[in-house]
Amino acid sequence: PSRSSSSTLVFDVMVTAKDNQLDGMYSKCLSKILSEGSQMLRSDQIIRLTAPIMADVLQSDDLCAAESEVFEAVRCSDNTTVALKVGP
Repeated sequence: PSRSSSSTLVFDVMVTAKDNQLDGMYSKCLSKILSEGSQMLRSDQIIRLTAPIMADVLQSDDLCAAESEVFEAVRCSDNTTVALKVGP
């Protein structure tokens, strides 16, 4: 599958896992997104993620992405508001 369809699948499975409290599947999707952070954040399909899921992704110390990519992803995902805790 293409990178776009791969990210779409991960995003869709993650939303379904969160909705159905499938914690193991949710964790696997989160790990995939975090490890491929730059690629995932550049996907136009990132808008599929809900605000609480975006918060989990963006607040993780394990997100492999440059700060500028994170800000761009949040800026482009204007369909939801993500409240991020800044600082300790």
